[in-house]
Amino acid sequence: MRLILIVAIMFLISSCTTETVKVKMIKKGNYKNLTCKTVKLGNIKGDTVGLRSFIYKKLLSNGLLIKRIGKTCIVSGKVENGINIINYKKKVKINYQDIPRCEYFAATCVAKNGIVFCSKENKITSKLYYYISNSLRNPQGYYLYKNKIYQIQEKCKPLYTYITCQRATITTTATLSVDVFKKIYTQSDLADACSSIGSIPYSSKPSVYKVSQNEIKYLQKMQAMKIADAFIKDFFPHPFTFKVEILKPKTEKDDVKKFLDALQSGNFSETELEKMLKYNTDYRLMYDVAVGYELLGNFDKAEAIFEYILKNTNDIELKSKIFDQLYYLSQRD
Repeated sequence: MRLILIVAIMFLISSCTTETVKVKMIKKGNYKNLTCKTVKLGNIKGDTVGLRSFIYKKLLSNGLLIKRIGKTCIVSGKVENGINIINYKKKVKINYQDIPRCEYFAATCVAKNGIVFCSKENKITSKLYYYISNSLRNPQGYYLYKNKIYQIQEKCKPLYTYITCQRATITTTATLSVDVFKKIYTQSDLADACSSIGSIPYSSKPSVYKVSQNEIKYLQKMQAMKIADAFIKDFFPHPFTFKVEILKPKTEKDDVKKFLDALQSGNFSETELEKMLKYNTDYRLMYDVAVGYELLGNFDKAEAIFEYILKNTNDIELKSKIFDQLYYLSQRD
């Protein structure tokens, strides 16, 4: 019995552990200096749409981008689902298929002393109805066809009818936060049970066409995927893995060595980068400075320096590395 309790406790402990992924985040603006070497996925309240699993998969695919000192951040939040269903009437065509929609009737008549007497109506073919209706007609509505007087009538079933349909507005709202970053994401879709219904068979009995639960669940799943994508793009601007190599420059001054150590550890500021720009003829050092701006999230500045080096250097190896970096930067959006 004691062994069973121990196993049960171990199972509970293991089932409550949070997934952990190693990532590197770089954020412009107020968050450009916020870095997380490790991200833990915490609790997301009310998550019935699988948002947590989608975020976890996105974090895994993000990967460890750049080795740099950073703390552990925890993703947390809550999800709220809304399903608003309304009924409405839609006009649709009735499909009679092989059943004739119209029937035709005729009564033979005789005139005596100015009064017309007609027999009981009998069903006739559409062909005969066509011939009679295109024959000589008097103002009273009687037809003369082959020396006989007829009174004719066309009886048709309705061409259109109204059906009762459901239309559902499906909304998923997620409030997600990591450290000081917090944002509300909303996705909304309209599901209409009758969007593809233009006609119904004549034999079908009118009923309420309902939005299926499978369609609702599918749309909620797609919304969770879109929210996960938006969240990762907001907080992890590099949704791909690549390596950044710090190059050994020609300049060997003490301030340059200190800068390279700071760059390697990640403990540097934009002021130190600006100081290194005075060595603007040492293109390998300039490359390292551009990498520094990239690490701080100033991608425009990094691109400008890379472009400057390309125009001024004949170093084939250096150009190759710059082309790689420019490609990675072009993919960040």
